[in-house]
Amino acid sequence: MNALQRTSLLFFCLIAFIPSIAQDLTGTWEGRLVSGSVSYGDRAPKIVTGTGQGSGGGSAQAGDITGASRESRLVWELVQVKNKLYGIVYFYSHENRIGDAPNSWYTWEGRLPDDSTKPFTFIQGRYVDGLGEMPVYQFNVWHQNDSLHLALKGSWFRSLENLHTLEKPAGYFIVQKTSDMVKDPMWARWKDAKVREKLEHPTFY
Repeated sequence: MNALQRTSLLFFCLIAFIPSIAQDLTGTWEGRLVSGSVSYGDRAPKIVTGTGQGSGGGSAQAGDITGASRESRLVWELVQVKNKLYGIVYFYSHENRIGDAPNSWYTWEGRLPDDSTKPFTFIQGRYVDGLGEMPVYQFNVWHQNDSLHLALKGSWFRSLENLHTLEKPAGYFIVQKTSDMVKDPMWARWKDAKVREKLEHPTFY
């Protein structure tokens, strides 16, 4: 193998490796939050009962929805900064109609693994606004990236849990990317705050 062939091989190896470590999650994601009795079963679940659900669509990490459940709209606005993930998560009521405002929304934070095939936790930060409250405190998140769509899916818990906990989740969720942009004006204020922080506390190397 000559030098040109070795260079070409290295280039294609790098191209194949980049998506697993450098995928930017910044943008708006929309989907559904399912609340109900969840069981991991054989870790190859499908949604088998409940109302307002499709047949299947679960992930091996999400758990089986084995009893009556409720489904509501879920919207994530995410900003990724290197391996840190910041979010505003909007929860809607189960009776949500087109044009309805979110029931409540919170800030969220997570740290992404180097390998996007690995799961990560997304933890509730602080309450932002809204009339209702949601019991969701932690999402355990897996990527689903194929030729048709990019999705984040997994299970959710009412309290802080280990990423690989054996505790039964309170439900499951799935969101799909609908835009590379975020709309909430909080992001502009957050960016300004970060700029001011760097100016007030510069880092010297």
